[in-house]
Amino acid sequence: MKISKKQLKQIIREEYSRLKKQGLIKEAMIDSNRGAQIAATTGRVAKSMPGALPITRKAKQWLSWGEGYGLNPEEDNEGQLLFYFDLNDDVDGSIAREAEKMGGDLQSTGMGMDGNMIIYTGEYISEIDLSGY
Repeated sequence: MKISKKQLKQIIREEYSRLKKQGLIKEAMIDSNRGAQIAATTGRVAKSMPGALPITRKAKQWLSWGEGYGLNPEEDNEGQLLFYFDLNDDVDGSIAREAEKMGGDLQSTGMGMDGNMIIYTGEYISEIDLSGY
């Protein structure tokens, strides 16, 4: 069976998210000095790092909304803010309904009919150096 790079990345993102939710992976908080070091070595600057570009008002709304539902904010390879959730946990449909109302794009993770969904917000919270592409 062959899988594309896009499918492999999706599988890795989903597994990482699942392990993070189970508490098997913990991410350290990044202080401003560490953020500057990351930016200097990788060429990637997250807008949310202190002293970097500001997060948009809409991105802040998405982050607040996700926090209200206990959803962990993530970003895709392009720096777009996204959230994963399970339709089975959205008993009254409020997560999906509100996400669409806010302009989110809901898509199935494509891993079968298990109810796992992705909300693409359309908000980019990181700048990525595309000079290597």
